[in-house]
Amino acid sequence: MILPRSRNCLLVPEQAYASHIQFLGIQLAHATNFLNQDFTYVAGTVLNDGTRKVRGLEVTVEFHDPFHQVILRDSNKLIDSKDASLDAGQRRDFQIQMEHLSAQWDKQYPSISVTGLNLE
Repeated sequence: MILPRSRNCLLVPEQAYASHIQFLGIQLAHATNFLNQDFTYVAGTVLNDGTRKVRGLEVTVEFHDPFHQVILRDSNKLIDSKDASLDAGQRRDFQIQMEHLSAQWDKQYPSISVTGLNLE
């Protein structure tokens, strides 16, 4: 079961295992559609460097301003019950679409943290 979206809500076994979830090769891209709407894409690879199978994974992405204050926070499921599990040692590419990124953004990469984890 994927746990609620608040920070530090993982149960003790999941908290301990969350350190085995790594985010590699993070890239940002920007696009504007024909309606002049802006989108920012966060893409990368998630790696399970532990020994257990991950059946569900939710992350929270946070963008900050120059004062390190959060200006955009969004939670996304990278692995859901309909997806294949992420086995030990396995990697999987992901892409998250963000809308309405404030002009106050510090132009730095966002922070990505595990906020929901379902282990087998």
